[in-house]
Amino acid sequence: MAMPLACVLLLSASVAAGDGFDFLYSWGRVKDEETARAYAEIGVTDVGAVGQRGFAAAKRHGLVPYCSYTPVGPHKQVLREDEQRQLDFINAADLEGKASKVEIRKARDERRIAAGFRYGGEPDGGPALCATRIACFLSDTNCVMAKATLAKTLAKNPDAEGIAFDYIGYTNMRSCECEDCKRRLAAFLAKEGLPESEESRDRFFRSSLVGYVNTLVDYVHGVRPGIKVTIHLYPAFVPDPIYGGEIKADTVQETVAWYFQWPDAKIADYTRRVSAGEHQTGSVRVPFVGLEATPGKALASKTPERLEEELRIILAAGGRRLGVCSGGDMLKPGYREVFMKYCRRPGGVGK
Repeated sequence: MAMPLACVLLLSASVAAGDGFDFLYSWGRVKDEETARAYAEIGVTDVGAVGQRGFAAAKRHGLVPYCSYTPVGPHKQVLREDEQRQLDFINAADLEGKASKVEIRKARDERRIAAGFRYGGEPDGGPALCATRIACFLSDTNCVMAKATLAKTLAKNPDAEGIAFDYIGYTNMRSCECEDCKRRLAAFLAKEGLPESEESRDRFFRSSLVGYVNTLVDYVHGVRPGIKVTIHLYPAFVPDPIYGGEIKADTVQETVAWYFQWPDAKIADYTRRVSAGEHQTGSVRVPFVGLEATPGKALASKTPERLEEELRIILAAGGRRLGVCSGGDMLKPGYREVFMKYCRRPGGVGK
């Protein structure tokens, strides 16, 4: 049951001085001493890093540095015809080779705003799509490719203390229509004795998604015991957006406040479900917040004041861990002060 707005406001107002987050993952990138210091100062505990210099700098400043992984496969996911037309339209595919890059970017922004596009977050009347066509990851061949890619990534980043999974989901936020997936779906329905229906399809694609992620988490932990695995559950799985309780990653980041403003009551409800919900042994579920600082783009911006309101709602609803993207925007004036106010690190660093 969603929390009434009056209760949300009351709880938010009750956040005590000194209340804050004790885990803060930034989807930014530490490249050098300067960026490592900047993230440490605002209370970040875990962060992406690039290059030997970036990993070393992150560790010197007490940050846990992560490399990254996104799905690989022999082909991209396949959409239904109407979905593909929508995706081509919001990506201005018809202008490729006919207009400049600047004109194409402008057309994409205009079309996405007009369509109510939510960039892979929960749709709000607009198309349920992610702007990027993700590789199909469900076949046995794809799992072999994924493990090979993970092995290379871990070998290439010996100083990484964690690995971050992202974009493990469906381009249309619920399924893939490629022939491989159709065959696997048919086999699943026959084995389970289920009819061909949206509910049965959702069950198959949800279980396949969870199974794929957990297979890769187990593989990573087997290759390098002790390394941390985090994942942002993105794109959203529309039939069941809050499914992190079944994921084995060390930290499972689940969206409670997207880039586009959500109702306060929804933020509080999702935070309670994430923070107090069941989870796999050894896993911790983490509220995730989308942040864009630059106004005027198709991806909605958020003021420092609104960011602070959202953080207070999350704290009041029981959240004490946080994941944030875009990491670079966390460091901008006005925003960095909000994180410094509500995020604490052991020993008081970043307070």
